[in-house]
Amino acid sequence: MASLADELHALNQNAPPRMAAPQSERFFKTFLPGCRHPRGKHRGEPLILYPYQTDMINAFFDNQVNIWEIGRQGTKTSTAALILAFLSLEQKGDAVISSFRMERATELVAWVKAWCKSHTNPAYAKNLANDATDSAKFHTGFRTIALPHGQSARGYSTEFVITDESQLMDDEDLSALLPTGLTTAPKRLHMGTVWGTSGWFWRYARNADQLGYHLTHKTSEEALTPDGPIIRTELDRLRLELGDLQYNQECLLIPIADVDTFFGQALVDSCRIQNPAKITPDSEVVVGFDHAVSSKDESIAFIAALEPSGILTELEVRAWHNTLIHDQVQELSKQYPNARYCIDGTAEGGKEAKGILQRTGLDVLAIDFGKAKPTLMITHKSRMQQGLFKLQDERTRIQHANYKFSESEAVKGRYKYGSPGTPDDRVDAAALADYRASLLQGAGSAENAVIFVGEPLTFSEPSPWVPR
Repeated sequence: MASLADELHALNQNAPPRMAAPQSERFFKTFLPGCRHPRGKHRGEPLILYPYQTDMINAFFDNQVNIWEIGRQGTKTSTAALILAFLSLEQKGDAVISSFRMERATELVAWVKAWCKSHTNPAYAKNLANDATDSAKFHTGFRTIALPHGQSARGYSTEFVITDESQLMDDEDLSALLPTGLTTAPKRLHMGTVWGTSGWFWRYARNADQLGYHLTHKTSEEALTPDGPIIRTELDRLRLELGDLQYNQECLLIPIADVDTFFGQALVDSCRIQNPAKITPDSEVVVGFDHAVSSKDESIAFIAALEPSGILTELEVRAWHNTLIHDQVQELSKQYPNARYCIDGTAEGGKEAKGILQRTGLDVLAIDFGKAKPTLMITHKSRMQQGLFKLQDERTRIQHANYKFSESEAVKGRYKYGSPGTPDDRVDAAALADYRASLLQGAGSAENAVIFVGEPLTFSEPSPWVPR
Protein backbone atom coordinates (compact mmCIF):
# COMPACT_ATOMS: atom_id res chain seq x y z
CA MET A 1 0.00 0.00 0.00
CA ALA A 2 1.32 3.43 -0.93
CA SER A 3 2.30 5.65 1.97
CA LEU A 4 0.47 8.89 2.68
CA ALA A 5 3.50 10.83 1.46
CA ASP A 6 3.41 8.91 -1.86
CA GLU A 7 -0.28 9.61 -2.29
CA LEU A 8 0.12 13.29 -1.55
CA HIS A 9 3.07 13.52 -3.92
CA ALA A 10 0.89 11.97 -6.64
CA LEU A 11 -1.77 14.57 -5.95
CA ASN A 12 0.82 17.31 -6.26
CA GLN A 13 2.23 15.97 -9.53
CA ASN A 14 -1.23 15.67 -11.12
CA ALA A 15 -2.52 19.05 -10.02
CA PRO A 16 -3.90 21.27 -12.80
CA PRO A 17 -1.69 24.13 -13.98
CA ARG A 18 -2.27 27.49 -12.30
CA MET A 19 -1.60 31.05 -13.40
CA ALA A 20 0.75 31.90 -10.53
CA ALA A 21 2.71 34.84 -11.88
CA PRO A 22 -0.19 37.09 -12.93
CA GLN A 23 -1.95 36.52 -9.60
CA SER A 24 1.23 37.29 -7.71
CA GLU A 25 1.71 40.50 -9.66
CA ARG A 26 -1.85 41.60 -8.93
CA PHE A 27 -1.33 40.94 -5.24
CA PHE A 28 1.71 43.18 -4.97
CA LYS A 29 0.71 45.85 -7.50
CA THR A 30 -3.01 46.33 -6.88
CA PHE A 31 -3.92 44.70 -3.55
CA LEU A 32 -1.01 45.35 -1.21
CA PRO A 33 -0.87 49.17 -1.67
CA GLY A 34 -4.42 49.42 -0.29
CA CYS A 35 -3.83 47.20 2.75
CA ARG A 36 -4.17 48.90 6.14
CA HIS A 37 -3.56 47.48 9.61
CA PRO A 38 -6.99 46.59 11.02
CA ARG A 39 -6.03 46.58 14.72
CA GLY A 40 -3.42 47.64 17.25
CA LYS A 41 -1.25 50.70 17.55
CA HIS A 42 -0.66 50.78 13.78
CA ARG A 43 -4.36 50.62 12.94
CA GLY A 44 -5.12 52.44 9.71
CA GLU A 45 -1.47 52.66 8.68
CA PRO A 46 -0.25 51.20 5.37
CA LEU A 47 0.97 47.63 5.61
CA ILE A 48 4.68 47.17 4.94
CA LEU A 49 5.75 43.56 4.58
CA TYR A 50 9.01 42.20 5.92
CA PRO A 51 11.23 40.60 3.25
CA TYR A 52 10.54 37.07 4.49
CA GLN A 53 6.79 37.70 4.29
CA THR A 54 7.19 38.78 0.67
CA ASP A 55 9.05 35.53 0.00
CA MET A 56 6.31 33.51 1.73
CA ILE A 57 3.61 35.11 -0.40
CA ASN A 58 5.52 34.69 -3.66
CA ALA A 59 6.13 31.05 -2.78
CA PHE A 60 2.42 30.53 -2.10
CA PHE A 61 1.48 31.63 -5.61
CA ASP A 62 4.36 29.79 -7.26
CA ASN A 63 3.93 26.39 -5.59
CA GLN A 64 1.14 23.89 -5.25
CA VAL A 65 2.10 22.90 -1.69
CA ASN A 66 3.75 25.23 0.81
CA ILE A 67 5.16 24.34 4.23
CA TRP A 68 5.56 27.30 6.59
CA GLU A 69 7.71 26.05 9.46
CA ILE A 70 7.90 29.30 11.38
CA GLY A 71 8.49 30.04 15.06
CA ARG A 72 5.91 31.57 17.36
CA GLN A 73 4.85 35.17 16.68
CA GLY A 74 6.23 34.91 13.15
CA THR A 75 3.00 36.24 11.50
CA LYS A 76 1.91 32.91 9.97
CA THR A 77 -1.80 33.45 10.60
CA SER A 78 -2.01 37.10 9.57
CA THR A 79 0.01 36.50 6.38
CA ALA A 80 -2.12 33.52 5.34
CA ALA A 81 -5.28 35.57 5.97
CA LEU A 82 -3.88 38.42 3.90
CA ILE A 83 -3.57 36.07 0.92
CA LEU A 84 -7.13 34.80 1.39
CA ALA A 85 -8.46 38.36 1.61
CA PHE A 86 -6.83 39.07 -1.76
CA LEU A 87 -8.30 35.88 -3.25
CA SER A 88 -11.82 36.86 -2.16
CA LEU A 89 -12.12 39.05 -5.29
CA GLU A 90 -10.06 36.75 -7.47
CA GLN A 91 -11.94 33.48 -7.77
CA LYS A 92 -14.70 31.13 -6.67
CA GLY A 93 -14.48 28.02 -4.53
CA ASP A 94 -13.69 27.19 -0.92
CA ALA A 95 -10.65 27.68 1.24
CA VAL A 96 -10.93 25.01 3.95
CA ILE A 97 -9.07 25.89 7.15
CA SER A 98 -8.34 23.46 9.96
CA SER A 99 -6.23 23.59 13.10
CA PHE A 100 -5.61 21.40 16.10
CA ARG A 101 -7.59 23.92 18.14
CA MET A 102 -10.75 25.15 16.47
CA GLU A 103 -10.25 28.66 17.84
CA ARG A 104 -7.06 29.02 15.79
CA ALA A 105 -8.97 28.19 12.60
CA THR A 106 -11.72 30.69 13.44
CA GLU A 107 -9.05 33.27 14.28
CA LEU A 108 -7.71 32.96 10.74
CA VAL A 109 -11.23 33.51 9.37
CA ALA A 110 -11.52 36.61 11.56
CA TRP A 111 -8.23 37.90 10.17
CA VAL A 112 -9.52 37.48 6.59
CA LYS A 113 -12.57 39.60 7.34
CA ALA A 114 -10.47 42.19 9.17
CA TRP A 115 -8.12 42.64 6.21
CA CYS A 116 -11.08 43.01 3.84
CA LYS A 117 -12.82 45.58 6.03
CA SER A 118 -9.67 47.68 6.49
CA HIS A 119 -8.68 47.77 2.81
CA THR A 120 -8.90 51.15 1.07
CA ASN A 121 -10.76 49.57 -1.83
CA PRO A 122 -14.35 49.28 -0.49
CA ALA A 123 -15.03 46.41 -2.89
CA TYR A 124 -13.32 44.00 -0.47
CA ALA A 125 -15.61 44.92 2.42
CA LYS A 126 -18.74 45.05 0.24
CA ASN A 127 -17.89 41.61 -1.10
CA LEU A 128 -18.47 40.06 2.35
CA ALA A 129 -21.82 38.30 2.39
CA ASN A 130 -21.88 37.02 6.00
CA ASP A 131 -20.25 37.62 9.36
CA ALA A 132 -20.22 34.15 10.94
CA THR A 133 -17.50 33.12 13.37
CA ASP A 134 -16.48 29.98 11.51
CA SER A 135 -16.78 31.15 7.91
CA ALA A 136 -16.56 34.12 5.57
CA LYS A 137 -18.76 33.99 2.49
CA PHE A 138 -18.22 36.41 -0.40
CA HIS A 139 -20.55 37.53 -3.17
CA THR A 140 -17.96 36.43 -5.74
CA GLY A 141 -18.54 32.80 -4.74
CA PHE A 142 -15.40 32.48 -2.62
CA ARG A 143 -15.64 31.11 0.93
CA THR A 144 -13.24 30.58 3.85
CA ILE A 145 -14.50 27.80 6.12
CA ALA A 146 -13.07 26.73 9.50
CA LEU A 147 -13.42 23.01 10.23
CA PRO A 148 -12.57 21.08 13.41
CA HIS A 149 -9.51 18.89 12.93
CA GLY A 150 -10.48 15.43 11.76
CA GLN A 151 -13.70 16.58 10.07
CA SER A 152 -13.99 15.66 6.40
CA ALA A 153 -13.92 18.37 3.74
CA ARG A 154 -16.05 16.22 1.47
CA GLY A 155 -18.88 18.22 -0.06
CA TYR A 156 -16.94 21.46 -0.32
CA SER A 157 -15.59 22.97 -3.55
CA THR A 158 -12.10 22.90 -2.10
CA GLU A 159 -9.62 25.10 -3.95
CA PHE A 160 -7.34 25.70 -0.97
CA VAL A 161 -6.50 23.67 2.13
CA ILE A 162 -4.85 25.53 4.98
CA THR A 163 -3.78 23.93 8.25
CA ASP A 164 -2.49 25.74 11.34
CA GLU A 165 -0.83 24.09 14.33
CA SER A 166 0.03 21.39 11.79
CA GLN A 167 2.65 19.93 14.12
CA LEU A 168 -0.15 18.76 16.43
CA MET A 169 -2.39 17.22 13.76
CA ASP A 170 -2.11 13.54 12.92
CA ASP A 171 -2.15 11.83 9.52
CA GLU A 172 -5.88 11.08 9.67
CA ASP A 173 -6.66 14.76 10.31
CA LEU A 174 -4.82 15.70 7.12
CA SER A 175 -6.31 12.89 5.03
CA ALA A 176 -9.83 14.04 5.97
CA LEU A 177 -9.16 17.42 4.34
CA LEU A 178 -7.81 16.16 1.01
CA PRO A 179 -10.01 15.14 -1.93
CA THR A 180 -9.55 11.70 -3.44
CA GLY A 181 -9.70 12.72 -7.12
CA LEU A 182 -6.34 13.45 -8.72
CA THR A 183 -7.81 16.15 -10.96
CA THR A 184 -9.16 18.17 -8.06
CA ALA A 185 -5.97 18.67 -6.04
CA PRO A 186 -6.24 21.93 -4.08
CA LYS A 187 -3.43 24.33 -3.45
CA ARG A 188 -2.20 23.64 0.08
CA LEU A 189 -0.57 25.62 2.86
CA HIS A 190 0.54 23.88 6.05
CA MET A 191 1.70 26.12 8.91
CA GLY A 192 3.22 25.24 12.25
CA THR A 193 6.19 25.13 14.58
CA VAL A 194 7.82 21.92 15.84
CA TRP A 195 6.53 19.18 18.14
CA GLY A 196 8.76 16.11 18.22
CA THR A 197 9.94 14.33 15.09
CA SER A 198 7.20 11.83 14.30
CA GLY A 199 4.31 13.80 12.78
CA TRP A 200 3.56 14.31 9.09
CA PHE A 201 4.36 18.03 9.33
CA TRP A 202 7.92 17.30 10.48
CA ARG A 203 8.35 14.66 7.76
CA TYR A 204 7.08 17.00 5.04
CA ALA A 205 9.39 19.80 6.13
CA ARG A 206 12.42 17.51 6.19
CA ASN A 207 11.58 15.98 2.78
CA ALA A 208 10.13 19.04 1.06
CA ASP A 209 12.55 18.92 -1.88
CA GLN A 210 11.82 15.25 -2.57
CA LEU A 211 8.08 15.82 -2.42
CA GLY A 212 8.19 18.93 -4.61
CA TYR A 213 6.92 21.13 -1.79
CA HIS A 214 8.22 24.58 -0.94
CA LEU A 215 9.57 25.00 2.59
CA THR A 216 9.79 28.32 4.42
CA HIS A 217 11.84 27.87 7.59
CA LYS A 218 12.06 30.87 9.92
CA THR A 219 12.83 30.84 13.63
CA SER A 220 11.42 33.41 16.02
CA GLU A 221 14.90 34.80 16.59
CA GLU A 222 15.33 35.30 12.84
CA ALA A 223 12.12 37.38 12.90
CA LEU A 224 13.34 39.85 15.51
CA THR A 225 13.13 43.56 14.69
CA PRO A 226 14.19 45.04 12.32
CA ASP A 227 13.97 41.83 10.23
CA GLY A 228 10.56 40.88 11.62
CA PRO A 229 7.82 41.91 14.05
CA ILE A 230 9.15 40.26 17.22
CA ILE A 231 10.59 42.42 20.00
CA ARG A 232 13.56 40.95 21.88
CA THR A 233 12.09 41.60 25.34
CA GLU A 234 8.89 39.78 24.36
CA LEU A 235 10.87 36.81 23.10
CA ASP A 236 12.91 36.72 26.33
CA ARG A 237 9.69 36.73 28.32
CA LEU A 238 8.36 33.88 26.19
CA ARG A 239 11.51 31.87 26.89
CA LEU A 240 10.97 32.23 30.62
CA GLU A 241 7.35 31.13 30.25
CA LEU A 242 8.07 28.10 28.07
CA GLY A 243 11.35 26.85 29.50
CA ASP A 244 14.36 26.04 27.35
CA LEU A 245 13.19 22.74 25.85
CA GLN A 246 9.80 24.00 24.75
CA TYR A 247 11.25 27.34 23.65
CA ASN A 248 13.71 25.46 21.44
CA GLN A 249 10.80 23.58 19.84
CA GLU A 250 8.26 26.35 19.37
CA CYS A 251 10.59 29.29 18.70
CA LEU A 252 13.92 27.91 17.48
CA LEU A 253 12.31 24.92 15.71
CA ILE A 254 14.66 22.44 17.38
CA PRO A 255 12.65 19.32 18.30
CA ILE A 256 12.81 17.32 21.47
CA ALA A 257 13.86 14.07 19.86
CA ASP A 258 12.50 11.76 22.55
CA VAL A 259 9.23 13.18 23.84
CA ASP A 260 8.63 11.39 27.14
CA THR A 261 7.23 13.53 29.94
CA PHE A 262 4.57 15.98 28.80
CA PHE A 263 4.81 18.76 31.37
CA GLY A 264 8.32 18.27 32.74
CA GLN A 265 9.65 18.89 36.23
CA ALA A 266 10.77 22.48 35.60
CA LEU A 267 7.35 23.61 34.36
CA VAL A 268 5.52 21.88 37.21
CA ASP A 269 7.86 23.45 39.77
CA SER A 270 7.22 26.90 38.29
CA CYS A 271 3.49 26.44 39.02
CA ARG A 272 3.94 25.36 42.60
CA ILE A 273 2.70 27.45 45.52
CA GLN A 274 3.31 26.94 49.23
CA ASN A 275 -0.22 27.54 50.48
CA PRO A 276 -3.67 26.96 48.95
CA ALA A 277 -5.62 29.93 47.65
CA LYS A 278 -8.53 31.56 49.44
CA ILE A 279 -11.89 32.44 47.96
CA THR A 280 -12.34 36.18 47.52
CA PRO A 281 -15.41 38.21 46.50
CA ASP A 282 -13.92 38.59 43.00
CA SER A 283 -12.95 34.96 42.47
CA GLU A 284 -14.99 32.15 40.99
CA VAL A 285 -14.75 28.52 42.11
CA VAL A 286 -14.02 25.96 39.39
CA VAL A 287 -14.08 22.19 39.99
CA GLY A 288 -12.63 19.50 37.75
CA PHE A 289 -14.27 16.23 38.79
CA ASP A 290 -12.72 12.92 37.67
CA HIS A 291 -15.11 10.31 39.05
CA ALA A 292 -13.95 6.75 39.61
CA VAL A 293 -15.12 4.02 37.24
CA SER A 294 -14.35 1.11 39.59
CA SER A 295 -13.90 0.43 43.27
CA LYS A 296 -10.12 0.24 42.74
CA ASP A 297 -9.90 3.89 41.66
CA GLU A 298 -10.27 7.16 43.48
CA SER A 299 -12.69 9.91 42.54
CA ILE A 300 -10.80 13.20 42.45
CA ALA A 301 -12.07 16.78 42.61
CA PHE A 302 -9.56 19.51 41.80
CA ILE A 303 -11.09 22.62 43.36
CA ALA A 304 -9.61 26.01 42.49
CA ALA A 305 -10.27 29.74 42.55
CA LEU A 306 -10.34 31.59 39.24
CA GLU A 307 -9.29 35.22 39.62
CA PRO A 308 -10.28 38.05 37.22
CA SER A 309 -6.66 37.99 36.00
CA GLY A 310 -7.28 34.50 34.59
CA ILE A 311 -5.08 32.69 37.12
CA LEU A 312 -6.54 29.43 38.44
CA THR A 313 -5.15 28.59 41.89
CA GLU A 314 -5.75 25.40 43.82
CA LEU A 315 -8.03 25.59 46.84
CA GLU A 316 -7.93 21.89 47.67
CA VAL A 317 -7.80 18.44 46.11
CA ARG A 318 -10.43 16.09 47.46
CA ALA A 319 -10.31 12.29 47.02
CA TRP A 320 -12.89 9.54 47.66
CA HIS A 321 -12.48 5.79 47.62
CA ASN A 322 -15.30 3.25 47.56
CA THR A 323 -18.07 5.81 47.93
CA LEU A 324 -21.05 6.52 45.69
CA ILE A 325 -20.92 9.34 43.12
CA HIS A 326 -24.20 10.61 44.60
CA ASP A 327 -22.58 11.04 48.02
CA GLN A 328 -19.51 12.71 46.50
CA VAL A 329 -21.65 15.22 44.61
CA GLN A 330 -23.76 15.96 47.69
CA GLU A 331 -20.59 16.70 49.63
CA LEU A 332 -19.29 19.04 46.95
CA SER A 333 -22.60 20.82 46.44
CA LYS A 334 -22.90 21.69 50.12
CA GLN A 335 -19.49 23.33 50.26
CA TYR A 336 -19.29 24.73 46.70
CA PRO A 337 -22.89 25.32 45.54
CA ASN A 338 -21.98 28.12 43.12
CA ALA A 339 -18.94 26.48 41.54
CA ARG A 340 -18.49 25.78 37.83
CA TYR A 341 -17.96 22.05 37.29
CA CYS A 342 -16.32 20.17 34.42
CA ILE A 343 -16.53 16.38 34.18
CA ASP A 344 -15.97 13.47 31.81
CA GLY A 345 -19.52 12.86 30.66
CA THR A 346 -18.92 9.70 28.61
CA ALA A 347 -16.82 7.45 30.84
CA GLU A 348 -18.50 4.72 32.88
CA GLY A 349 -20.81 6.54 35.25
CA GLY A 350 -20.43 9.78 33.30
CA LYS A 351 -24.10 10.24 32.48
CA GLU A 352 -24.97 9.38 36.06
CA ALA A 353 -22.53 11.96 37.40
CA LYS A 354 -23.83 14.61 35.01
CA GLY A 355 -27.44 13.88 35.95
CA ILE A 356 -26.73 14.02 39.67
CA LEU A 357 -24.87 17.32 39.34
CA GLN A 358 -27.65 18.85 37.26
CA ARG A 359 -30.41 17.66 39.58
CA THR A 360 -28.51 19.15 42.47
CA GLY A 361 -28.69 22.49 40.65
CA LEU A 362 -24.99 22.79 39.87
CA ASP A 363 -23.43 24.38 36.78
CA VAL A 364 -21.84 21.42 35.00
CA LEU A 365 -20.06 21.05 31.66
CA ALA A 366 -19.78 17.41 30.56
CA ILE A 367 -17.33 16.50 27.79
CA ASP A 368 -16.08 13.44 25.98
CA PHE A 369 -12.73 13.20 27.73
CA GLY A 370 -11.40 10.44 25.49
CA LYS A 371 -11.79 12.49 22.31
CA ALA A 372 -10.97 15.79 23.98
CA LYS A 373 -7.85 14.68 25.87
CA PRO A 374 -5.24 16.21 23.51
CA THR A 375 -7.06 19.56 23.50
CA LEU A 376 -7.44 19.57 27.28
CA MET A 377 -3.83 18.66 27.96
CA ILE A 378 -2.35 21.13 25.48
CA THR A 379 -4.61 23.90 26.83
CA HIS A 380 -3.58 22.95 30.38
CA LYS A 381 0.13 23.03 29.51
CA SER A 382 -0.22 26.33 27.66
CA ARG A 383 -1.88 27.95 30.69
CA MET A 384 0.86 26.56 32.94
CA GLN A 385 3.48 28.10 30.65
CA GLN A 386 1.67 31.44 30.83
CA GLY A 387 1.62 31.34 34.63
CA LEU A 388 -2.17 30.94 34.71
CA PHE A 389 -2.29 27.71 36.74
CA LYS A 390 -1.05 27.21 40.32
CA LEU A 391 -1.06 24.03 42.39
CA GLN A 392 -0.03 23.00 45.89
CA ASP A 393 -1.05 19.37 46.44
CA GLU A 394 2.05 17.16 46.46
CA ARG A 395 0.48 14.12 44.81
CA THR A 396 -0.97 16.30 42.05
CA ARG A 397 2.46 17.86 41.49
CA ILE A 398 4.16 14.44 41.26
CA GLN A 399 1.57 13.10 38.83
CA HIS A 400 2.07 16.16 36.61
CA ALA A 401 5.86 15.78 36.66
CA ASN A 402 5.63 12.09 35.68
CA TYR A 403 2.83 12.41 33.14
CA LYS A 404 3.85 10.49 30.00
CA PHE A 405 3.54 11.52 26.37
CA SER A 406 4.50 9.24 23.50
CA GLU A 407 3.75 8.44 19.89
CA SER A 408 1.12 5.78 19.27
CA GLU A 409 2.60 2.50 18.10
CA ALA A 410 -0.53 1.82 16.06
CA VAL A 411 -0.99 5.15 14.28
CA LYS A 412 1.98 7.16 13.00
CA GLY A 413 1.73 10.81 13.94
CA ARG A 414 -0.82 10.24 16.72
CA TYR A 415 0.21 10.73 20.33
CA LYS A 416 -0.81 9.08 23.58
CA TYR A 417 -1.33 11.14 26.70
CA GLY A 418 -0.74 9.32 29.96
CA SER A 419 0.42 5.75 30.46
CA PRO A 420 -1.76 2.72 31.35
CA GLY A 421 -1.29 1.69 34.95
CA THR A 422 0.31 5.01 35.92
CA PRO A 423 -1.73 7.18 38.31
CA ASP A 424 -2.87 10.31 36.49
CA ASP A 425 -6.38 10.97 37.84
CA ARG A 426 -5.23 14.17 39.55
CA VAL A 427 -3.80 15.45 36.28
CA ASP A 428 -7.10 14.70 34.56
CA ALA A 429 -9.09 16.53 37.24
CA ALA A 430 -6.76 19.53 37.10
CA ALA A 431 -6.94 19.63 33.30
CA LEU A 432 -10.76 19.54 33.42
CA ALA A 433 -10.82 22.47 35.85
CA ASP A 434 -8.22 24.42 33.87
CA TYR A 435 -10.09 23.91 30.61
CA ARG A 436 -13.32 25.17 32.15
CA ALA A 437 -11.37 28.17 33.44
CA SER A 438 -10.01 28.90 29.96
CA LEU A 439 -13.54 28.89 28.55
CA LEU A 440 -14.81 31.16 31.32
CA GLN A 441 -12.02 33.56 30.38
CA GLY A 442 -13.18 33.50 26.75
CA ALA A 443 -9.96 31.91 25.45
CA GLY A 444 -11.49 30.30 22.39
CA SER A 445 -14.69 28.65 21.27
CA ALA A 446 -16.21 25.69 23.03
CA GLU A 447 -18.39 24.34 20.22
CA ASN A 448 -15.76 22.48 18.26
CA ALA A 449 -12.75 22.33 20.55
CA VAL A 450 -14.10 19.20 22.22
CA ILE A 451 -17.11 16.93 21.92
CA PHE A 452 -19.66 18.10 24.45
CA VAL A 453 -22.34 16.06 26.11
CA GLY A 454 -25.32 18.40 26.19
CA GLU A 455 -25.53 21.98 25.05
CA PRO A 456 -22.17 23.66 24.25
CA LEU A 457 -21.19 27.08 25.40
CA THR A 458 -20.83 29.88 22.86
CA PHE A 459 -18.30 32.67 22.68
CA SER A 460 -17.81 35.78 20.61
CA GLU A 461 -15.49 35.97 17.63
CA PRO A 462 -11.80 36.48 18.50
CA SER A 463 -10.35 39.86 17.62
CA PRO A 464 -7.50 39.99 15.11
CA TRP A 465 -4.17 41.10 16.50
CA VAL A 466 -1.69 42.99 14.36
CA PRO A 467 1.97 42.54 15.32
CA ARG A 468 3.28 45.73 13.78
